[in-house]
Amino acid sequence: MTWDAVSVLLVCTGLAQCHPVTTTVALVPHFEKPLGQHILRCLEPMIDKVFRPAGLSLAWYENRRDAPANTARTLDVWFHGNCWPAPAEVSRGSPLDSLRMGWVLSRDGRIAEDVNVDCAVVMQLAANAQIITGNRPPLDVVFLRLMEHVVAHELLHVLLMSASHGGSEFSRPQMAASDWRRIGRLTDVEVHLLRQLYGSEAPVAWTQNR
Repeated sequence: MTWDAVSVLLVCTGLAQCHPVTTTVALVPHFEKPLGQHILRCLEPMIDKVFRPAGLSLAWYENRRDAPANTARTLDVWFHGNCWPAPAEVSRGSPLDSLRMGWVLSRDGRIAEDVNVDCAVVMQLAANAQIITGNRPPLDVVFLRLMEHVVAHELLHVLLMSASHGGSEFSRPQMAASDWRRIGRLTDVEVHLLRQLYGSEAPVAWTQNR
């Protein structure tokens, strides 16, 4: 299955659900390997769908100056490694316990506005997931779904300004190969907190230890 086919499939399976949008968050991608930019065609609508129930519209721009003047926040997303490897280049079966798929930095107790994703590690997990899945789904489909989870997880840290983890779809500290099957959704609590921070609801104080 090609990326174009995946894109069409995603558009045709309900990505256009209506949610009231009150706030725009701009994302600026930075690719270590330029060829990886192609994943944005599919990743962009997936990430936008995750955060729309919270009244947020997440849009990608080539650079910061292209972001609209009324943007609530502008975040940099750094894609490390090769995000578009050939299947023959993918390492399968290697241990992943000590490898980070994504991360954000905390400076003096404050979450920085940078999201980091290691494409090679995500692709490795996707390859392992493909091995244990009976019908052998296309590698790019598994990879893209896992990328959605990793990017959304790190964005949630930055948007909520918290390094805390939990047990919800995007707040769990670790991912398993089988997680590619999960359709990620924000919890009611996460939606409520995001709306309080960025939407029309009354503001709420948010601390690192909450």
